[in-house]
Amino acid sequence: MSLVGLIQSFDHFFFDLDGVLWECETLLPGAKSLLSELASLNKSIYYISNNTNHTRQTFSSLFSSLSLPSDSESIICGSYNCSHYLQNNFPQGSKVFVIGSDNLCSEISSAGFSVISTRSMEEVQLTTTQLGQLETEAGIKAVIVGYSHKLNFYILSYAVNCLSNGATLITSNYDNCDKAGKYNVPGAGCTVEFLRYAVNGDFINVGKPEKSVIENIIQRDKLNRDKCIIFGDKMTTDILLGKNAGVKTVLMLTGAETQESLANYDFHPDYILRNLLIS
Repeated sequence: MSLVGLIQSFDHFFFDLDGVLWECETLLPGAKSLLSELASLNKSIYYISNNTNHTRQTFSSLFSSLSLPSDSESIICGSYNCSHYLQNNFPQGSKVFVIGSDNLCSEISSAGFSVISTRSMEEVQLTTTQLGQLETEAGIKAVIVGYSHKLNFYILSYAVNCLSNGATLITSNYDNCDKAGKYNVPGAGCTVEFLRYAVNGDFINVGKPEKSVIENIIQRDKLNRDKCIIFGDKMTTDILLGKNAGVKTVLMLTGAETQESLANYDFHPDYILRNLLIS
């Protein structure tokens, strides 16, 4: 089905961001025109991202600067998913160790939790002896993993110690990779797997592809599931989310996947598009 056909057939549109609407926050061809067309037709537009580098508020400001239609209720991002989960499952004021951006830390702190960030650890190099004497702050209840390109062995060792002392491993970004210009780079899911394997434990994912990410919106806004469709560039997060939630899926070949990589999966998108150009 063509993009025009999809616009005519569906009412509620869910978009991933990186690799679908933009690349490194530079809009991809057709994205702005498509969103404007959907808004003019009174179609519902939602943005669903595992990105933990933004809050809903900073995303909203970014959308405004790019003249894209949005409001905070239409944005479901990784930092919000983490803070929402903590509020529903941990006492207010609990200590949490956060691997990720200042915005992720801010979102969790604003939700009423005591954040230990990696900021002071990022430039520190410890010897093996020093790592063996590493002490963590007492009473840390959770380790939150978001995307970070400043990981080092100090940060990872600190997280492992927290988990070994009973902290829960939580992420809203289990992406195996992210598109950065011409190449893919390791995603936060790689950090999660490192930590999980190190402690022979498990983790909780509160982001894509967990169906609750879309299910909560369908119930909140009373959407017709048969009229919902999600556009994404990753099979294991975006497309699998749609499959898990029972909504139609569009794989965009503007991001992480290629036509050839589809052979690696035992499930398939409902539709495939090469770009978002309406004509």
